[in-house]
Amino acid sequence: MQKFMDWLQATVMPPMARIGNNKYLVSIRNGLVLTLPAIISGSVFMILANIPIPVWTHFIKPYVGMMGVAVNASFGIISLLAVIGIGFQLSQELGVDAISGAGLSTMAFILLSFNDKFTLDTANFSSSGLFTAIITAFVSVSIFNFFKKRDIVIKLPAGVPPAVSNSFVALIPGFVILILFWTVRVPLGIDVNQVYKPFSTRCYSR
Repeated sequence: MQKFMDWLQATVMPPMARIGNNKYLVSIRNGLVLTLPAIISGSVFMILANIPIPVWTHFIKPYVGMMGVAVNASFGIISLLAVIGIGFQLSQELGVDAISGAGLSTMAFILLSFNDKFTLDTANFSSSGLFTAIITAFVSVSIFNFFKKRDIVIKLPAGVPPAVSNSFVALIPGFVILILFWTVRVPLGIDVNQVYKPFSTRCYSR
């Protein structure tokens, strides 16, 4: 048994540790933590609105619609919170400005949430858009990191406040990100939220 444990630690644990320390996987893990307050607080309202006790059901019936507002306001923005959190965490992992990374990721995610009539489909802000949130955060922050590491950015004088300076640093990468995701969604007409749904449906049905 001890030999097996030694083999496990020597052979299996090192690659598993490398996977566990992967910056992109770490950013997903840490970024999704941002959704927990919304999920937990929204769950309280959902449970209260659906307690299967006749007396309670009769009492709460006039207020179910009101409580649904809290449920929709929490569960309805899970993916939006996820893209902010993952974009922020991945930016920290890659050593670029985290606020800018989160902002650029959110911009890209919202752009991909427009439907074929070019109106914003907020249904994608819920858990159905989670895959899109992860992809847009990865791509957006990676582009931001690419430009930042190669110094292809707008630099302001040293006396400018960091918040203003960082905004201009993100200007060129932000423009590239906007063009990229606009091209994917509008001229090419690719709805990323619909692309992966057949695969997810197939997985859930098994």
